[in-house]
Amino acid sequence: MLGRFHRAHPKVSVRVVDPERGPAVAQMVAAGECELGLVDASVPTADLSGIDLPEQEMHVVLPADHPHPAGDTITSRQLAALELIVTPPGTETRAAVDDVCTALDALAHRRRDPRIAR
Repeated sequence: MLGRFHRAHPKVSVRVVDPERGPAVAQMVAAGECELGLVDASVPTADLSGIDLPEQEMHVVLPADHPHPAGDTITSRQLAALELIVTPPGTETRAAVDDVCTALDALAHRRRDPRIAR
């Protein structure tokens, strides 16, 4: 997407910043360090303007030889049984995964905590 934008608008400079947590994104926009940011709905943005975006899909990424179930979807129980690499606590993706695991009481049965993607 950025490559297409740059080809269409070669004189426009784009810088991508990836803070770990939504409140840092909102703070960077409020301080003028960034012109826009993407955050989940739980991040307070009282002094900023916001636009709601359509629902975001999450995708499970597995090795090609992983014995995952056939089809394009995975059940919550199958997700909870996987050894996961997820975003840090406090992020929307991590909260969604933790909610699924908690609902299935899977956190108590995990072999270890999920690894944190950095």
